[in-house]
Amino acid sequence: MDFTKNQGKVRIIWSTQYTNHVLEATANLADPNSWQPVTDVPQTVDCQYFLSVPTNVAGLFYRLHKP
Repeated sequence: MDFTKNQGKVRIIWSTQYTNHVLEATANLADPNSWQPVTDVPQTVDCQYFLSVPTNVAGLFYRLHKP
């Protein structure tokens, strides 16, 4: 998983080999039950998924989770 910042957005990038994983986000790392699936659909380019999120969404943490 990688992150880049461009034009007021953060781009989250991960390999398409993680097809059985779900991108999740939380604002509270102390609560393991607070992770929620990100509902935006990522774009696929070559062998990578890309998802851009606005930088004004402060304090969110992201992970790939295999349910």
